[in-house]
Amino acid sequence: MQDYPDVEKAGRFLASELFGAGSKEVRRSDELQNTHETGFVYADQEFLEMLQVPMIYGSPEHALGQPNTIVISKSKADHYFPEENPVGKILILDNDNSKPYKIGGIMEDFPKTSHLEYDFIMTLTGIEFYPGEQTNWGGSNYHTYVLLRPDAEADRLEAKLHGIIDEY
Repeated sequence: MQDYPDVEKAGRFLASELFGAGSKEVRRSDELQNTHETGFVYADQEFLEMLQVPMIYGSPEHALGQPNTIVISKSKADHYFPEENPVGKILILDNDNSKPYKIGGIMEDFPKTSHLEYDFIMTLTGIEFYPGEQTNWGGSNYHTYVLLRPDAEADRLEAKLHGIIDEY
């Protein structure tokens, strides 16, 4: 975003099971029984904002802004916290009590026709999957979504983006 002023926002999305997306064991912090769940992905806060993910509880501008936060679908919220607003409640993933996930928001379920059929969006805030991963341009783990400024020309930006290879 510093190098390309045509970009208003950028956000990353990661669905790779290699880095812990995919499926997990899930439980409320006040329970002992796990449930096997699928549909876990990682995303930046900006991902929710750019795609204007409809939220039932919580704010798309803050729901993934802190480390160890998670946004869950309405159907999963109804399963784990029936008739409650679970924002602020804790989920334990894969029995790792040392890394509790605080629920930052509840989103509408993605439509079955969407390629984004996920029930659990874990934050990328504060995560580094391996040393230097966040600053190494050789890493290509993420799908990156960009929102252009209203006056930006996509063709012009696309031509400029080829310079990333030479510069970085």
